[in-house]
Amino acid sequence: MLGGIAMMRMNNNNQGAGRGRRPFGGCAPGCCQTIAAVVLFFIALGFFSACATFSSEAAADPRAGKVKSYNVVVSKWTGGSEAAYATKWIGSDAKTLPRISALTSARGVVNATAFTVLTTGDAAVGKLSDTETDYTRYEKGVMLSAQLPNFHQPGMETDEEFQISLGDQSITVPGFVCELDVLKRRKRKYYYARRKFVTGVQLVDKVNDPGTFTGVKGLYDESCALTYSEAKPIGEYLENIGRARQDCAFRRPSSAMSVSVTLRSPEDPYVNAGRIAGCNRDFGFTVDELTTLGLTTGIVGIFPSLACFAFFYAASRVRAQHALFIAGGGAVQMQMQPQHQTHMHMHMQHPGGGGQQYSAGGQQYPQQGGVPMGPTYGNPFPAQPPQFGQPVYGQPASSYGQFGQPVMGQPVTGQQQQAPNPYGLPQPRAQVQYQQAQQPPPYAPYMPPAR
Repeated sequence: MLGGIAMMRMNNNNQGAGRGRRPFGGCAPGCCQTIAAVVLFFIALGFFSACATFSSEAAADPRAGKVKSYNVVVSKWTGGSEAAYATKWIGSDAKTLPRISALTSARGVVNATAFTVLTTGDAAVGKLSDTETDYTRYEKGVMLSAQLPNFHQPGMETDEEFQISLGDQSITVPGFVCELDVLKRRKRKYYYARRKFVTGVQLVDKVNDPGTFTGVKGLYDESCALTYSEAKPIGEYLENIGRARQDCAFRRPSSAMSVSVTLRSPEDPYVNAGRIAGCNRDFGFTVDELTTLGLTTGIVGIFPSLACFAFFYAASRVRAQHALFIAGGGAVQMQMQPQHQTHMHMHMQHPGGGGQQYSAGGQQYPQQGGVPMGPTYGNPFPAQPPQFGQPVYGQPASSYGQFGQPVMGQPVTGQQQQAPNPYGLPQPRAQVQYQQAQQPPPYAPYMPPAR
């Protein structure tokens, strides 16, 4: 189908060139097909590159290494680390749960609720976002949880940073983050401020040892340790990034929000999943998924590649036919010129005769004004149209006047019937008579009546 469309465009090219203009609105012959072929080539190249990438990843199988590392952590956790960390906070020999507070510039010290220990449920275990079944699951976890109630309030500005105190240790935590983003609508840019307030802080114990608590590690990865709640944009500004920056200075939330603080073991599988697989805690595509993606992108890439070849072929055909047209254009014009002059000569010699016909080769051709009206479908012009006592353009002048020519209005004599015909025209079977049209008598001059 693509080849047929390209050939239709190629025929239109030749017709446009025949009218004396450059085809495709000024584009060189085959230019549009070549451009389409190049675009399709890069589209196909993108699909084939994706196919090669997915195929190489399927061969390397990066997921397998991540899953293996995670399974080792789970095995160690279920093999004794979970029980040891639980005895650190649960039981008769448990350590005193630490107190936590936050120091802000606007409100001063904000005391948090007391830590509570969670061992079951999705929050304690830490459910991963990965839904595959090739990694090990576990059922028990140990997590300490506390709240900073109503830490963000509508009537008060939130500090960009605040201090969390856990025993004798103090940790700096960002409380407010603002990012500028752009939204494109109808090729126009709208800037707006993404205001985010921190709502969760995940702390990690320094050691899993049940006999001691020496504090917590720093925020090992802010993107994983912190959870934000994004506020509704104040406004969207057309081509005005300055107004969006001004919105970032507005640090008051639209409603009250609390901040949750959690504490986990450094050997907790949920903590290590963020280190192994990233903050989304997804180990990536499986081998089957990568293989399917590779095959799909490869098969889809075949179609633009075939279309690319079709347009390249059509472009070569267009250029070849255009070259033939240019090479044969002068010969065609020279061949048509004598016939055109012959018709003009006939018209000058025989201006009358509307509705007459002339015969050549047993075919009848209508005339108007002495000039043939032209061939009909299946009835082309003869090689040489009949002449009326005049030489044919391009023929030797010696043939003129050697044979008797019929004169309009005079009967054809027998000698003229038997005379050779230099033009190869058939002779009439019966003698044809031409009668002069009788002229009406002239009108008498007007005479006034006698009185």
